[in-house]
Amino acid sequence: MLLPGLSHAKESALRAKCKSNIRQIGIAMRMYADENNDKVPTVPGVSNWPWDLPTTVVTNLERQGMQRHVLYCPSAALQDNDVLWTDWAKKNNYYVTGYCYWTTNVGGVDPKFMVSRFTTAYTNVSQAVLISDATVSTGVTLKNGVFNGGGNFTRIIGGWDKPHRTSHLSGQLPAGGNSLYLDNHVDWTPFKKMTIRTFSGFSPQFWW
Repeated sequence: MLLPGLSHAKESALRAKCKSNIRQIGIAMRMYADENNDKVPTVPGVSNWPWDLPTTVVTNLERQGMQRHVLYCPSAALQDNDVLWTDWAKKNNYYVTGYCYWTTNVGGVDPKFMVSRFTTAYTNVSQAVLISDATVSTGVTLKNGVFNGGGNFTRIIGGWDKPHRTSHLSGQLPAGGNSLYLDNHVDWTPFKKMTIRTFSGFSPQFWW
C-alpha cells in the first residue's frame, strides 16, 4: 500500500532537484550574458542534438560557478557518465548533456524557437524558453499536432553504446519536464501540453 506514495514522493524530489539544476544553469548563463552584451552563449556549429554543448560554452559556464552534474536531470541519471562527458568532449569538442538549450545554431531546432539575448524587443521574456528538460522520442506520430500514442521514449540510439531514455517517465510514457524562461522563472510542463520543437523529419524528436 505504501509503494505508490513512495514512488510519488521520489518523483517529486527528482522534479525539485531538476528545477534547481535548470535554475543554476540559467544563473550561470545570466552571469555570462552580463559580461557579453546581454547575449546568451551560442553554439558555434558543432551541435548535433539540442542537448549538445561545445566545450567552449561549458568552460564559460564553469567560470561562472556551474558544475558538471548540474547539467543532467536526476530523473535520467544514466546520462551523466564519463563517456558522454569526458570521452565525447575529447573526441568531438562538445559534451552530451541532459538538458536542451534553445540558443543560436543548436542542432535540429527550428530557428523560430531560438533565443540569442536575455532581453530583446522581439521576445516576451516570460514566455521565451532558454533551457528545457525536454522529452526525447523516436517514431512518434501526431494527429492534428497532438500526440497520437506509440513511439519510443526509452531506447533512443545515438552518442554512446547504450540507449538514451527520456526523463520523468510515468510507466512507458513521459510525464513532462521543467523549463527555464528568459525572466528566470522555471515551470513544469505536462507532456500532453508539449510540442515537438525539432525540424520535421529530424530524429530523435525533442519536445517542450
